[in-house]
Amino acid sequence: MQDILRHIDETKEMLGQSQALNFQRWDVLNTRVSAGGIPLGSCEKEVACDREFFVNHMHWLESAVAALGK
Repeated sequence: MQDILRHIDETKEMLGQSQALNFQRWDVLNTRVSAGGIPLGSCEKEVACDREFFVNHMHWLESAVAALGK
């Protein structure tokens, strides 16, 4: 799990300038553009939300798999 979280952080850093330029060109950061979630207003908040989702679901999955062995 830590390797994936590290990859998310590294990718966020790598894409920092590109995402900023993207949202300068396409002013959609606060606009719902798909059937997905609610816009959070910044790339940092979106990545934090994705990280939290991943961690929560990994913990759920670990619990679900552990329960299978009982």
